[in-house]
Amino acid sequence: MQLQSGQNIPLHTATLTLRLDYPPSPGFHSTPETCLFMLNAEGKVTGDADFIFYNNLSAAGGSVKLNPGHQYAVVHFALDQIPDTIQKIAITMVIDGSDTISGLAQLKLSAESQATFFVDLNGRTEKAVIMGEVYRYQGNWKLRALGQGFNGGLEPLAVSYGVDVEPAAEVVPQPARISLEKKLEGKAPALISLAKKASISLAKHKLDTVEARVAFVLDASGSMTGQFKKGHVQAVLDRIAVLSVQFDDDGTMDVWGFAERHKKYPDVTLDNLDGYIAAIQNTGKRSAWEILPGLGGTNNEPPVMNEVIDYFK
Repeated sequence: MQLQSGQNIPLHTATLTLRLDYPPSPGFHSTPETCLFMLNAEGKVTGDADFIFYNNLSAAGGSVKLNPGHQYAVVHFALDQIPDTIQKIAITMVIDGSDTISGLAQLKLSAESQATFFVDLNGRTEKAVIMGEVYRYQGNWKLRALGQGFNGGLEPLAVSYGVDVEPAAEVVPQPARISLEKKLEGKAPALISLAKKASISLAKHKLDTVEARVAFVLDASGSMTGQFKKGHVQAVLDRIAVLSVQFDDDGTMDVWGFAERHKKYPDVTLDNLDGYIAAIQNTGKRSAWEILPGLGGTNNEPPVMNEVIDYFK
């Protein structure tokens, strides 16, 4: 039997199986989905558990079960087990995406061995359809074909049935990040080649959007004399400064030096990076075994590490 919109049939069995078919036409890129609403006498759900969809496939103790498939869905009803508070079950199809129901090749509701109903799709602009209703009438159950369109998709449809839908969180646009190369262009163009390599490596390891404080703790004990003289320490500082510019949006890097004693030095920025190591070596008189003035020549790491940890707590 083929039903027309508004037509109903009695349901004489304790169980019912409905199938919805919604194959797409070429060029349809959205996702059709079946949703059901278990409604009370006022036509509303009594709670979110009465909203059956892909995240909640059954309700009322399993008396109604949804089995979604590819371009179709099957719904099983144990009509004699549905609570008395439920007077009606609305069977709906909604489209997740930019298409409307006119982009479907067919939209059909079938009651196993009893009836079929085809929704007229010509010129339709809705994103949701109330396909039909299973409802109580004088102590028995009936099925009514509807094909009633609903504008706006799932959210307004669910709200109309009393589902508590949380409003979407406001998306605050984030300012676009300036590329590392762009940051260095004006003040440290000599470091751009380092920045390009760093950018590739950071992106590869998914660190290119990380924000962090960067600190440079410098061993200035006697064993480092050769590294200072050859310029290796300044070269390492250049590399770390590039990372600091990337990770820390204020463009500064904390610096400590240590040997027997330790000291916090002025922050490194792109303005003072060039020649920074030579500059702090020349801030005062050095004894014959000192690399940085006043720090001595032996290695004593624990005090400086404790200070760094306390500083960033």
